[in-house]
Amino acid sequence: MPRYNATPAIQYPPPPAVKALPVVDFTGGLNLRAVPYQLATNESGDMRDVDVDPYGGIKQRRGFTSYGGTSSPALPMIADGLWAKYSSDVTVPPTIVFQQGSGFGYGDPTLTTVAWGYKRPDSLVTTGRMRAAQGNASAAGNLYIQRNALNAPIRWDGTTATVLTASTDTAVRTTNDYGQMPKAKHIAAYGVYMFIANEGTTATDSRVRYSHPGSAEDWHTNDSFDIRPGGDGDEITAIVPFGDRLMVFKNNSMHAVFGTDIDTFNVVDIAEVGAVSAEAVAVAPHGLYFFSWPDGIMFYNGTDYPRVVSEKLNPLFNGEATVPLDGDDRGSASLAWLHGRLWFSGLLVDEATPTTWVLDPTIRSTRKSDGAWVAYRINLGPMLELSGVASPQTWGFGVSDVDSSLTTILGCPRDHARIVDLDTIADADVWYADYVSLSGANKITTPDAATWDTIEDIDLRARVAADLWESAEFTVVGKWTATGDQRSYRLRNYNNGGTYTLRLEWSTDGIVTSSKTASVGHGFTNATIHGVRATMDASTNTVKFYTSDDDTTWVQLGSTQDTAGGTSIFNSTTQVTLGASDDGDYMAGKFYNFSYDNAYDGSASDQSLNVTKLATGASSQTDGGTVYTFPVAATMTTNTITSYYRTAWLDAGEPARVKRWRRPEVTVPPTLVGAMSIEVYHDYDDSTVQRTLTLDTTDAAVTVIKRLGQVGRARAVQLKIKSPSTSERWQINGFTLKYIPLRMRS
Repeated sequence: MPRYNATPAIQYPPPPAVKALPVVDFTGGLNLRAVPYQLATNESGDMRDVDVDPYGGIKQRRGFTSYGGTSSPALPMIADGLWAKYSSDVTVPPTIVFQQGSGFGYGDPTLTTVAWGYKRPDSLVTTGRMRAAQGNASAAGNLYIQRNALNAPIRWDGTTATVLTASTDTAVRTTNDYGQMPKAKHIAAYGVYMFIANEGTTATDSRVRYSHPGSAEDWHTNDSFDIRPGGDGDEITAIVPFGDRLMVFKNNSMHAVFGTDIDTFNVVDIAEVGAVSAEAVAVAPHGLYFFSWPDGIMFYNGTDYPRVVSEKLNPLFNGEATVPLDGDDRGSASLAWLHGRLWFSGLLVDEATPTTWVLDPTIRSTRKSDGAWVAYRINLGPMLELSGVASPQTWGFGVSDVDSSLTTILGCPRDHARIVDLDTIADADVWYADYVSLSGANKITTPDAATWDTIEDIDLRARVAADLWESAEFTVVGKWTATGDQRSYRLRNYNNGGTYTLRLEWSTDGIVTSSKTASVGHGFTNATIHGVRATMDASTNTVKFYTSDDDTTWVQLGSTQDTAGGTSIFNSTTQVTLGASDDGDYMAGKFYNFSYDNAYDGSASDQSLNVTKLATGASSQTDGGTVYTFPVAATMTTNTITSYYRTAWLDAGEPARVKRWRRPEVTVPPTLVGAMSIEVYHDYDDSTVQRTLTLDTTDAAVTVIKRLGQVGRARAVQLKIKSPSTSERWQINGFTLKYIPLRMRS
């Protein structure tokens, strides 16, 4: 009989295999190259306030706190330089020293509350950077401060600041008279000599000069040498001790001074690259880093030709970045070696706030890598690593690889009058209050008390940044209200015939107003910070007005205002108000501090308020026994860390193949609290968010793997991991993208 073949079974294709793309290595760090889709999987083209873990993962950077804690006041003004003065007694901690305008400030780091002091031994104005170096034991460990070749240098022994004689002599080098040092822009201690360089003129901007051996305050006229003089503006920009040599940088070249005395000093040319400033050179235990324009950040190990270590940041220097570094402001860049990492800060074009980039040379994604870069949204100026009491002193010979647990790393923000600790375990940057912000019908108040009851002399001082210095009248401080005829005194911003200046008003009976106005305008620009002051000698009816940039040096504004006969001030019962009168005349802006004295001779104040002692969020403060209350609308400064990490474009090695990206799995530690958002981008379009995934680990008790939502269909995907809204310090150990590759069309 016939045979029939059975109908063959239908052959279905096997289900597509789900593949995995693990991302657990982030050691490539930041790479700003102009073609972002060419980045390696372990690199990021855009990250902010995130650190790379050398053992895998990424995490939000550590926080910054105001140095000295909640009770330490802000500096009188933003610091332009930061140094340390070490004691010859190794059990005594170093003193922090910083440039403050034309003088310098200092603080004792052993105190729980750092009380800043201030020194300015003369009235000369110094513009630009001051630089300092500490003498050796024969100079009693004094700190010597050069004032930008404009004014004679200063010796500070920790107590007294003395202006030296800016000269040299021809006395024999074994004769030490002390008390002299030529003016210069740069200073460094090396061996048993103090060196200075660049004396500020065309004829001397390439000159290096050295002191008598063992004496920082004696200088022979002939003890100097020039390095490539007459270089059309190619002046010396830095001198730095480095191992067995003194490095001398110019704008376009670098040189080394070898030798130990006048008979063996020898200058050797090292390279045809230079440093933009002394603040852009940093000595590390393994070599020397410097910022050269437009080459970038370079490294010199003491033997080989310097090499660039900022290749991944090159778009900042060559202009290829969307927002490159501001070449016109390159001289303000800062470079420092802090706790085993290189910190570099510079101002970006069209951005008021600088960014700081940090290189960890120990994190190497390849054998030839110079380390991993990260980016912090921090506006740092001068920086300093402060060695602990047990750390060895390294005077004159670079730095030692000291135990980092014995050091504190400090920085001076360019927009805050603070010194901050740059290495604090915290979820946010804790800027203790710099000011109280006043707007609308708000003011700071304190009740009437006997201490405010002046009837004769008065001295009122305040530091404020008024939004409308040039266009509005307002009260800075007063004890004044028309209600019930309770007028005593008030200091105002006043429109004097179209010119804004200071005006003191008072009443002898609470009803009739008397006043005196400064004879010239103050010239303040809106929203700028200024100290303002008015004094009255009631016996002669004499009023003087002053302004100040640092709350220490007061410059009289206009002429003395006096009238024959005496006067008095009515003892009212109204409260004292800051930023307004009791019945209005409101100031909009920032209020920093205030002091009151019932004398006019500049003696210690009877009452004062320093807002910079406040912890952020405080609504009142007791200062000198007086309680000051802040309005609800007043706010104190703070800085929540808004961090993120954008991955490279991930295409599993097949950029042309479309893939169905499934639910990724993220490994996180249990320390994360709250929800994080992860933005998803498709196919090399980094401007359009395709999806937003939520990573929530509030239920985590141990390290967990969390599954997220679908990523979508695309050839390549990119993830932007963002910090939690709760401002918690977050960490991700890695993640795995799962995908199904789709069939490619022929």
